[in-house]
Amino acid sequence: MPLLAALAAIVMWSSLATLTVSLAGVPPLYLTGMSLFIGGALSLPWMMRWSLDWRALAVGVYGQFTYHLVYIVALRSAPPVNANLVHYAWPLLILLMAPLAGQGLRLGWIHIAAAIAAFGGVVLATIDGVEMSLRWHAGYGFALAAAFIWASYSIAEARSKTSSPVDVGPACMVSGLLALAGHAAFEPTVSLDASQWLMMIALGVGPTGGAFYLWSLAMRRGDTRIVGVLSNATPILSTLMLALGGSRSLSMPIVAAALLVTASSVAVFLASRRAGSFVRNQRRKRFTCVESDGAP
Repeated sequence: MPLLAALAAIVMWSSLATLTVSLAGVPPLYLTGMSLFIGGALSLPWMMRWSLDWRALAVGVYGQFTYHLVYIVALRSAPPVNANLVHYAWPLLILLMAPLAGQGLRLGWIHIAAAIAAFGGVVLATIDGVEMSLRWHAGYGFALAAAFIWASYSIAEARSKTSSPVDVGPACMVSGLLALAGHAAFEPTVSLDASQWLMMIALGVGPTGGAFYLWSLAMRRGDTRIVGVLSNATPILSTLMLALGGSRSLSMPIVAAALLVTASSVAVFLASRRAGSFVRNQRRKRFTCVESDGAP
């Protein structure tokens, strides 16, 4: 179940670029705020289960509002494709932070190698057909900050004992209201037509709403090492969706990137399964020995 939740969240996030393209011209803070508020409203039927714990709310606002704000600044302060690539260091950071998740997880060489290979796939997919520059931009610092914010938020979700995935809802709504306040202060007013509202609702139900509930579930109940490596599929699936929609052509580097991420995810999954089986066998042997020693 946690792995399926992570996969569903990744697929939803992969549609973000396609949906955003359809809303070109909508101010970014308005787009972020409205879609986050819609996403948060999805939890209203379960509002009686909200913990309303201030720590959970603070962590949620940190992960939702701060991440989106810093990411927008990064895209506006550096070449967007380059900044986006730097930002996609977050799956690697989640893997490296996995021992902090409180799940008793350890990192082996296979996890590190798979993470590096998967990030190599992200690089292949992101820079395909784009001229890259080694010149430093301040936006790269913001992109790294956004990656750290999302990775640390994800680990905080994995560690949380006082809240549940439905508590993502209030955090999304507060974050949405903060973004809308920023829109009112710094951006021109905007009115959407019927088709744009449909796309906005799709954003809220999918990548900037529904995906966050699924991600919270995956981080709390799943193996953060597997989820971290698997997350590298997000930009590649996003590129594939853009290609299917005609916004970008499909090329061999993108196919190679998809294969790299798939192979890395399978390697980490199998390694984690083997480690889990070994631990269970060791526990079974110790239990058998204890029973034998205690036999009359």
